[in-house]
Amino acid sequence: PHFSSALCMAAIIDGAPPTDRIDITLQKNGAVLKKLLEAAPEDGAATGEKSQPVEGDMVSVNYTGRIAKNRAIFDSTTDIEFSRGHGPLHFPAGQGKVVQGFDVAVLSMNIGETASFWIREDYGYGPQGCPGQGSAPDIEPETDLEFEITLVSIGEIADNLSKAAEREAEDRERLRLLRAEREEAQAKAAADAQEKADKKAEQDKKAAEDAAAAKAGGGELSAKD
Repeated sequence: PHFSSALCMAAIIDGAPPTDRIDITLQKNGAVLKKLLEAAPEDGAATGEKSQPVEGDMVSVNYTGRIAKNRAIFDSTTDIEFSRGHGPLHFPAGQGKVVQGFDVAVLSMNIGETASFWIREDYGYGPQGCPGQGSAPDIEPETDLEFEITLVSIGEIADNLSKAAEREAEDRERLRLLRAEREEAQAKAAADAQEKADKKAEQDKKAAEDAAAAKAGGGELSAKD
């Protein structure tokens, strides 16, 4: 999902919400409907200090986001075709860093659980929609969404994963800059070599022309003699 600060499974007929899910909103307004796909393991708490996040907890999740009416994938953490397809997403739960429905969904989960969520458009990207990144489709205004989410970790583990991801991103950026510098140096060296070759070719051409002119001048003198 796209971050609001700067950071975007039942059959659905004619855009209607699915009927095999439960409403998990506090207001019971039908905006976020949940279907459990895989329950959290009984020893799930062993992977972190708590089994269910509260607002402000750093969480790590894997997810695939789809447009509900046609099930077209617009984002995924597990598919490298998408910008986030390089591992879990890390963010503070319930802090508005993701679309509202995604926050509501994650706060309902336990570590290790996988669930599918139908999210009504006003808990998604609303009337503004969201442009697709790369090959991903655009999310048109007032589009309902579906997310399949797995809650990977909470708290310190998630925070450490987030920091590790940041370090990895920094490392990738440093490598990108080094590669760019190397390519720039190689391009400059190639340009310098070409310039020297062009100058030498011009000098050789001029020398040949001068030699030809001198030879022609010598022939004229001989003829006069």
